[in-house]
Amino acid sequence: MSPQLIIAALIAAAGFGSAWQIQSWRADAKELARAEQELVDQRNAATAAIRRTEAVIQAQSAATVRNGVLRRDAAGARDALVGLSLATEQAMRDAATTHAACTERARALGVVLGTVAAAGGAIAEKSDRHASDAKMMLDAWPK
Repeated sequence: MSPQLIIAALIAAAGFGSAWQIQSWRADAKELARAEQELVDQRNAATAAIRRTEAVIQAQSAATVRNGVLRRDAAGARDALVGLSLATEQAMRDAATTHAACTERARALGVVLGTVAAAGGAIAEKSDRHASDAKMMLDAWPK
């Protein structure tokens, strides 16, 4: 075998080895880029999940505050109803001494007032809670 043929074979082998190494570097670079993109995607997904969780927590906190206000308002309405009822009873006692018909009419109106006020208060309280729940759901909905 001639020395030129051996040198040519060595050069070809070195070229093949260099090309193989370069291809390996390119594959490693592509794998690194893919892994970095996957990491960025995971960070973005985690950030979005945290934002959604914070929105839900804020919506639930606001709903809790609204529910407290609604309960306080409902209690105030019940107290006002008791006051009205007591005033009606007093008016009936006062009217009973002078006008029997007026007393009967006031008693009937007091019963009607009490029934309507109790039903209206219960419906208003349920309606307010429903509205509060709907607002919480809208506030917590991902944006």
